[in-house]
Amino acid sequence: MRRNTPALETLQADFQNYILGDDRAMAGKVRATAKADAATLLAVYRDGYALRLLEALETNFSTLKQVLGDDDFDAMGRGYIAAHPSKHFSIRWFGDRLADYLATAAPWSGTPALAELASLEWALAGAFDSADAAPVAIADIAAIAPENWPGLRLAFHPSLQVIGFAWTVPELWNALNAGEEAGAPEQRDAAVPFAVWRQDQGEERQNFFRSLDPGEAWMLAEARQGASFGALCEGLCQFVAQDQAGAQAAGYLRGWIDQGLVAGVEAL
Repeated sequence: MRRNTPALETLQADFQNYILGDDRAMAGKVRATAKADAATLLAVYRDGYALRLLEALETNFSTLKQVLGDDDFDAMGRGYIAAHPSKHFSIRWFGDRLADYLATAAPWSGTPALAELASLEWALAGAFDSADAAPVAIADIAAIAPENWPGLRLAFHPSLQVIGFAWTVPELWNALNAGEEAGAPEQRDAAVPFAVWRQDQGEERQNFFRSLDPGEAWMLAEARQGASFGALCEGLCQFVAQDQAGAQAAGYLRGWIDQGLVAGVEAL
């Protein structure tokens, strides 16, 4: 007599539910062999799924693993997998919610610097994989007629991100990745914005990050929203004297160009 078998879609859904932690989902649907029982055979796939995702987390969050240690990183990763199963076709994007998870899930939420470290490492991974864009050269800016400068508008490299850090996490990352001893991160009096970006030199890609002073952070945010250079100079008067605003804005712009942050200039 022919046995009834579950529909393929149902079987696939049950297998996925088992992989994600439902022990009942595949009950009676896998046969034991001479070498192993059904539970052992199924466990191979569940363990393999978790190990592959843990490997992906380790790739993108290697410094976080260094801070937590192997055992705590494994426990944290398995907790994250249970809370946020992979939703992407590419494993590259697994970990996009790790910073939020660390900020809200016990016991990790008791150490806020962990979430900030995850944010930094995810931003660096994203910067490295971002789209290419040719940086603007100083000569391109110098060629713009003086009367067109007030209407100047900038476009930025796709890799550029700005993140605020309330803890000395970037300093910790630098120390650990330089092979130096590093103590626990310290809380700042106020969050400090950091720019994260990638600079390309030929075929070589290199990520960078650095802190922004309040004036530069304001100007960068406004410029990314499309503010003209004239408006940026005017707005900087809240940070420096009026007669210094133009030179201050030009100085920030020169730094951005030198660091490959500017990918387009439009003079209206």
